[in-house]
Amino acid sequence: MKRQNENQISQHKLIKTLLAVMALGTLSIGFILYLFAGNLGFSSASAELIAIVFLGVGAMDLALLLLWDRIFMRGRRPRPTR
Repeated sequence: MKRQNENQISQHKLIKTLLAVMALGTLSIGFILYLFAGNLGFSSASAELIAIVFLGVGAMDLALLLLWDRIFMRGRRPRPTR
């Protein structure tokens, strides 16, 4: 039982880490695209739309990261080992 609990805790941490990396990555891509649109060959309207989409996806990743425990761990919260 203790080993299963440890696996559950490590999987929980891994998922939250991956969500954080995805959120930071998409936010960074959106910001970089917005700043360097001309150098990358995008028109300003296209770059703005694409950057807004990346920023929106990053914001949704961040929201999912913050709400992860409430959504998926309701009633099944892993107990910390002693």
